[in-house]
Amino acid sequence: MAENRCVFVGNLSWGVTNDDLYNLMSPAGEIVEANIKMGRDGRSRGCGVVEYATAADAMNAMETLNGIEHDGRAINVREDREQGAPAAKPARRQRAPKADSAARGPAEPTNKVYVGNLSWGVTDDDLYALMEPAGEIIQANIKYGNDGRSRGCGIVEYATVADATNAINTLSGQEYDGRVMLVREDREAGKAASAAKPARAQPARRQRSAPRASSLTKAYGGEPGSTVYVGNLPWSVDEAMLNAHMSAAGTVVHAEVLRAGDGRSKGCGVVRFSAPAEAAQAIATLHDSEIEGRPLVVREDREEQKFKNAGSVMISNVADGTYWQDLKDHLKPFGEVLHVDMLDGGRASVRLVDVATAQAVVDQLNGTVFAGQELEVTMDRTA
Repeated sequence: MAENRCVFVGNLSWGVTNDDLYNLMSPAGEIVEANIKMGRDGRSRGCGVVEYATAADAMNAMETLNGIEHDGRAINVREDREQGAPAAKPARRQRAPKADSAARGPAEPTNKVYVGNLSWGVTDDDLYALMEPAGEIIQANIKYGNDGRSRGCGIVEYATVADATNAINTLSGQEYDGRVMLVREDREAGKAASAAKPARAQPARRQRSAPRASSLTKAYGGEPGSTVYVGNLPWSVDEAMLNAHMSAAGTVVHAEVLRAGDGRSKGCGVVRFSAPAEAAQAIATLHDSEIEGRPLVVREDREEQKFKNAGSVMISNVADGTYWQDLKDHLKPFGEVLHVDMLDGGRASVRLVDVATAQAVVDQLNGTVFAGQELEVTMDRTA
């Protein structure tokens, strides 16, 4: 295919759109347009054609993307044997051919990045924790299909363009959950990408290993400035290992590895020292120190003040077998849930973004039934 810039992409799931196809194939090179083939009934045929800017990009797509998994299917990428791109159809989204890069000039910088090749179980919170070492994050969202399942990719919006660039330079190619992830600029940033996501069915939960037992309340219970964030931790690091490593800077009062809903480490944690000066010492001396060959990110914890300003509720009569993620999902419609601590005796302490949100949870959830149990919800003044 010396001069053929088009590739055929087959074995796609029926829910894949033009935008999905564009994002899926863009790691191989610059795309002019990406179109799903539709039948006369308006439904996808499960395949599409992608036109690249150069024949070399098309060849790269066949060599690097053929056989990768998307939406649970191994896609087929080969030369497009139909000469010329298919005629445009009204239902298709057409991309205007791109001018030569020199004439076009540099792309407008964006503070959003696209993160691809994620495992299907990665949540918004996982993505946030994974990408936070590069800079301050405004929001991190996994993309979902119409069936409620993850598309294996997401968008992260940083506070600055510099943070987004840092994410691309430092996090692309890192392995997470057995996959080498792709991080690049979000090419859809100019569109209304942040529009509200449509309601979707919740995917079936994975089996979780154990209730959450540690408490971020302990992490933020000291003087302001006494807590640090530690990122890029190996998955094998537990609280004892984190405590031992960080003790080189001072007296550790509390060390916690942040974990996903299934109990696995998110690769980051928080450490509270006995005094702000020790936290500053940790940032100065332990940033870039290594555990198991990985350089750590040690910085001030940007959630500390938010956590101190939050409101807490105590939930009693929680059903046996309920996990912290279950409660977090149940309370999300009321506002941001900062942390859930599963306590003994069927109780849970939940920290919400502010006192007003906490009071709304008390007013509307007290006496309601969750997982077959009538909940007792009160303000928690001790947290």
